[in-house]
Amino acid sequence: MKKIKYLYFITAASAFLFCACSKKNNPAPFIPSISLKFNSAAFSTTNLTVSSPPNTIMINGQFIGQATVALTIPNAKVGSFDIATSGATFHFASDAAAQDTYSATSGTIVVTSLTSTTIAGTFEVSANNVGGTNANITDGQFQANLP
Repeated sequence: MKKIKYLYFITAASAFLFCACSKKNNPAPFIPSISLKFNSAAFSTTNLTVSSPPNTIMINGQFIGQATVALTIPNAKVGSFDIATSGATFHFASDAAAQDTYSATSGTIVVTSLTSTTIAGTFEVSANNVGGTNANITDGQFQANLP
């Protein structure tokens, strides 16, 4: 009877230890990318170039076809940058024609993470082109390696 109790104890202890072991928390890999919705049409790319002139971070993305995006964040730090007042800029070109280039008139770029090697964040802006056509850019996300 003692052997059965002993085996039961060992089995229960082993099951407890097996369940109590923590799983490794492997973060998702950091893949430089930028994505957005332009008037509800989704765009996403990993084709980025990043430059860092003094006190500024510039992120440019090239989507499939001729669509491009450019974000400029002066004095970058974790926080929110209002397009109208902070000096941050946002441009989106749906193709190579000048009338299809939209510049943000309002909205925000939010830096959610900034290290010495990476930057990540979100954005949502209203923009218009040279012809006065308005566009909404929503669900914007970016993450990039810094030069």
